[in-house]
Amino acid sequence: MWAHLAPLHARKACRTYLDGCERFRFAHDHIPSFAEVNARLGPLEGFTLAPVAGLVTPRLFLEQLGKRRFLATQYLRHHSEPLYTPEPDVIHEYVGHVPVLAHPDLAALNLAFGHAAARADDPRRLEAIIRVYWYTLEFGVARGAQGLEVYGAGLLSSFGELGRFEAEVELRPFDLEAIRQQPFDPTDYQRVLFVAPSVEQALEELRGWLSSF
Repeated sequence: MWAHLAPLHARKACRTYLDGCERFRFAHDHIPSFAEVNARLGPLEGFTLAPVAGLVTPRLFLEQLGKRRFLATQYLRHHSEPLYTPEPDVIHEYVGHVPVLAHPDLAALNLAFGHAAARADDPRRLEAIIRVYWYTLEFGVARGAQGLEVYGAGLLSSFGELGRFEAEVELRPFDLEAIRQQPFDPTDYQRVLFVAPSVEQALEELRGWLSSF
């Protein structure tokens, strides 16, 4: 996975994500245990991975972010299909989310999502938070000096999607009101993504939006 994704990361990953990778210092020669990951991740921004047996409710997932606990699966895709998995697996968690949780700005944003979800007592407000999380921290795209750059974990850990999204996905302007109304399908490649003017502007708008809950 690293061998296939590294060239794409060099061209498409945002600097913030790459800085998170450097802070965490991934070893590329083995798949680490959660204990090994947490021993390095925890001292950086206070987040740890907590194992779950499979998918959990969005509310539970988000609320645990507010406690600096990232609920993650230990499932590993089959070796016969190393570039594809029908559901989030440990490679997605490690490659996509751990560098994000290792960076102070993105870790703080995960925390803010968790706090906002805990305060959202209206199901419609919670659904808005879920959709905004999906189209930003999972599938966020922004404009950079060299073209489009990615800050979403779902794209950064997917060889298939990271290599195709510019040509095959409908790219819409970043608009939180539009994002909160846009449904998504977690079982297939994304058909719509929202492009922010920059990663920094996306994070600033998200912080302000989440603080309103």
